[in-house]
This record gives sequence, structure tokens and C-alpha cells, in this order.
Amino acid sequence: LLLLLLLPGLVDGLSSPPTFTVNLDLPPAQRWSGVANTILASRTWAESLGGALDIDTGLLAVLKQVTPAQFELMNTALQTHFPDYYAELRGMQQDFASAGHHVDFSRFVGWAYVHELSHAFPMESSRECTGVLVQPPGSSRGPLQGRNLDDNPSPILRNITLHTIFTRGGKILFEGAGFYWLSSGVMTAFKAGVLSVQENYKFYQWPNHTLMDLDTMLKQIQTGVLPQAFLFRQLMSSDSPSLSFASAVQYLATVPLAAPYYGIAAGPAACEGAVVTYAMDNRRIDYICNNTEESWFMAQTNYDWFEPDNPKDARRTAAVHSLRSLGQAVAASAVGVTSVVFTPPVSNGDTVMTCVMDVAGGSWHVLVH
Repeated sequence: LLLLLLLPGLVDGLSSPPTFTVNLDLPPAQRWSGVANTILASRTWAESLGGALDIDTGLLAVLKQVTPAQFELMNTALQTHFPDYYAELRGMQQDFASAGHHVDFSRFVGWAYVHELSHAFPMESSRECTGVLVQPPGSSRGPLQGRNLDDNPSPILRNITLHTIFTRGGKILFEGAGFYWLSSGVMTAFKAGVLSVQENYKFYQWPNHTLMDLDTMLKQIQTGVLPQAFLFRQLMSSDSPSLSFASAVQYLATVPLAAPYYGIAAGPAACEGAVVTYAMDNRRIDYICNNTEESWFMAQTNYDWFEPDNPKDARRTAAVHSLRSLGQAVAASAVGVTSVVFTPPVSNGDTVMTCVMDVAGGSWHVLVH
């Protein structure tokens, strides 16, 4: 709300998403009860959940190339290695049926593994996400984080975006935002005073996306490798005091996965900002205050930040230019970070939502485009 008031010209037409609370004290099959009606209260099935679960368009289009036997392998892997998440998805399927819409369970399985599967098939879009970290000058507090979530079909994905609050024992464990709740996971997470974190899709090279071997990927899935959709839930769901920026970054860089990604994280203390570059053959952690580009900011899209930007996708170049133009004192504020991530083409027609996260200040804002 504060950002909407401070930036009226910049954020016209944006809104806060609906909020849904996931009570982890409930049996897994009941945790998402009511989520379908939360979405359908303001949108039709076709323009929201129906479109998001359609394998003919959008993210799930890759499922058309997956055989029934491969679906069954993934289904068994979920049920065997992640029984709570599996039960949550079964409960979600029932919740949709109670709202009058039967959905084949393979769609939910597809959402759980869509990030992995998308690395095995050709993709049309190369714009997926942007993450920006900005360290305030002369301060002991940690960086602010700006996050754009870009994807297609953006109108439908905007209509299913939720602010999710995960609770246990009546207390908030962490919060999430986005549309990956359809997998029971999150790709953007926030825990006040502890951590903010986002996932960015990683393309191996431009202009062509290097494909991974599907059989190799499925073998990893079969052995119980963690789906990327569950990565932040696994990280944030513990109420252990041992969760910290340092432990989170190490986890993001070392957890076994079946596909590459970028992890962008911020903590509450000065210089607690990092980009994890997770490739299948190597891992790299770059910290904000050691950044060779500038020691007060980092900008990450879907290509290695330490390589030349994709000439067909200049979002990172535009973000860096905006950060330098504003300067550290101005950029290191909620308004400054918002201005950077709203700069075209950092913000573009595929942008679904924007988050501005302040771990040290204990606040975050989620805006749907």
C-alpha cells in the first residue's frame, strides 16, 4: 500500500494479490482447502485456474511431450519421497472438485516438476525473472531486494497469483508470493528479520536454450531429488533458530537438484546479499559487497551476470543502468528499488508480479501487474 501511495504514476493499474493462509498444523490434505474459491471469488475458471492448468498453452505446454509412463514415474516419486506435498496436491485436487472443477492429477504433478521439464524441451520465451539487491550506504542493515516474476501467459498467471502465509502453532513461519502454489511450493519467499529469497530460471546460453537429457533428469527425479518448486518450502518451513542468511546460501548452492537455477537471497545484516549460480557441473556464490561490478548492488536475470548480457534481452543491462543513474543513496530504498524493477524492459509485458523485500525492516510488498 505504501508503494502504491508513493509511486502513483509508476504503479497505476497494479494491485495486491489475494491472501491465503496455509496452516501447517492441519493434515496435509486439508492445508489448501478453500484456495480454489479464493481465486474464483474474483475471476472465472477459464481466465484463471482453468487456463493455468491447460496443457495446450503456457507453462504446462511441455506436458504434451511427456508420456503416461513418465507421468507415472513422477507421480510415484512425489508419493514416495515427498508424501506430505503429495497429500497437499491431492487435497488441492479435491478442493478444485468441490468448487465444481475436476482436474486430472497429472496437471498437479506437472506443476511440481515444470521447472525441471522445461529444461528438456524447447522454449519460446527467454524472459523469466529479474532480481536486484541494493546495499544501503554506511549502514549495518542488510540489502533490499527487488523481484520481478516474468512468465507466460502473463494475464492468466496474474489472475492466479497469491500472497501465501505459512503458519505453525499460530505463528507465521514465512510468507510466499506467486503462482507456484499450484505445485504447493513457492518461488519467492520472505521471513521477516531472517531471509528473503527468489528463484530465477537459468538459461545455459543465448540465443538458444541448451536442452538437458530427459532420461537422465527422470532418473534423478526417481531417486528423490528435490523439485525446485519445493526448494524454498524445505528451506523456510523449519522454525529452527539455525536458519540464517549464511546457512540458506550454503543450502541453495549444495542441495541436489535435477536442473539449474539462480538463487538470489538477502539477510538482515550489512553485505548479506548473494547470487547463487547453480549449474549442473559447477556452483558459484557471489556476494554483494565483493561484487566486481559494483560493491553495493547486484542484478540478475536469466543468464550469468558475470557474462555479457543477451543482446536480445537487455533487462540486466537496463537494471544496472538504472541503479547507477539513481546512485546508492536513492536506490537503497523501497521507492528506489521499485523504480529500478519497473524500468522498461526490466518490467515488460511478461511481468506477472513485483516484490520489494526488506528483511532488516521486516516488511515486504507484493504487486500484481
